[in-house]
Amino acid sequence: KMTELAQRFQNPNGLERRALNQAAREVLLAESSDWAFIMKTGTMVPYAVQRTKEHVLRFLRLYDELQNSRVDENWLASLEEWMKSRGYRLTRSRTIGGQAAKISLRGTRKGSVISLPQITKTVFQKEG
Repeated sequence: KMTELAQRFQNPNGLERRALNQAAREVLLAESSDWAFIMKTGTMVPYAVQRTKEHVLRFLRLYDELQNSRVDENWLASLEEWMKSRGYRLTRSRTIGGQAAKISLRGTRKGSVISLPQITKTVFQKEG
């Protein structure tokens, strides 16, 4: 879907460009982090599912808003501010429930590469 957006919006206006950039960040945060590895190994699964779901849902909302030419600029600004306020700190390790969770934008661990459709399927099946 991100490729579809990039193809459709070859000359975006300012707001569309911001939304496209945020959509790309959300895809990267969903795909490139260690969420799939954490889910696969069974460590801190609820947290990994929650974070993955947040990024996937944000992407899907941005996708829909872009497709319908109705980008919510206030919501977009809040996402951009969230990202800006964290910056490099997104790559630091965190401790959650007494366990260290490595949150990284550098890519999934070797052998655990998973696509956004696979992540979406895995995350949303866990609920049902």
